[in-house]
Amino acid sequence: GCSGLGAGYFGGQSIGLPPLLKFGTPEMIEKYAVPVLKGEKRICLAISEPYAGSDVAQIKTTATPTADGGWLVTGTKKWITGGMVADYFTTLCRTEKHGTVMLLVERDDGTTLSPKPIKTSYSPAAGTSLVTYYNAYVPPERLIGKVGDGFKQTMANFNFERWMMIVSGNRHARLVVEECMRWA
Repeated sequence: GCSGLGAGYFGGQSIGLPPLLKFGTPEMIEKYAVPVLKGEKRICLAISEPYAGSDVAQIKTTATPTADGGWLVTGTKKWITGGMVADYFTTLCRTEKHGTVMLLVERDDGTTLSPKPIKTSYSPAAGTSLVTYYNAYVPPERLIGKVGDGFKQTMANFNFERWMMIVSGNRHARLVVEECMRWA
């Protein structure tokens, strides 16, 4: 099978939605997760950065608190599966005083959040992108979990995400062996 097609349809959603389901409030789940599960909206996970990769401790994207309790997000994320088609970006940010936070950033008209396609050796069907945030405003109700817990939430999500990749890789390897045996 073509893994790019699966990644295009489900890749971003399968890693971007679990933090919202696990750490989001019931109101967030109803407002944002339900439309994703119904296929009306799409979501992706925005963690990796150009100079940090998946080294979460080295991220540079910042979230600055606003007077109304919201956040302004500035920075760049790279290799974001599903970023070209996502309506929501589950985004890990660093704060100046409170450690890391996970925020649900909504796609806008491109003025404060701009995804651009990037070529990878993988598959263009995955919608992999470079996402730039220019003071993207996130209202207080789109904080996922608690302030300061973004790193822990990301690690919890990585456990699931990495397991899913291992299972998928194992299945694809078994398919290759099966096909080889048919032709032997």
